[in-house]
Amino acid sequence: MTDISIAPHLVEKLRRIAEIEHRPVEAVLESLIEQYPLIAPDTEEADSDVPPLGTLARLAYEARKNSFHSGRHDTTARSREILQNEFADYLLRRMDDGA
Repeated sequence: MTDISIAPHLVEKLRRIAEIEHRPVEAVLESLIEQYPLIAPDTEEADSDVPPLGTLARLAYEARKNSFHSGRHDTTARSREILQNEFADYLLRRMDDGA
């Protein structure tokens, strides 16, 4: 183990996150580090396959990595129909609900 100096306000934030998640601070730090897009887990090498955080590409990457899918295979083929019908209906419902 190596000692590292961290600003007190960051230490407090890490402790609060760890408390909320019922995990040790080390586990919180490890999960944060694994999310960093340029470093592959357990290596010091750049990982060019992982898109940057906050991008649609990263969302798709994480969804594929975690086997998340809608179960529909026709979404792309139906995209115009979805936008013209289903999305419009959704917006109208939201407006009627006062959201």
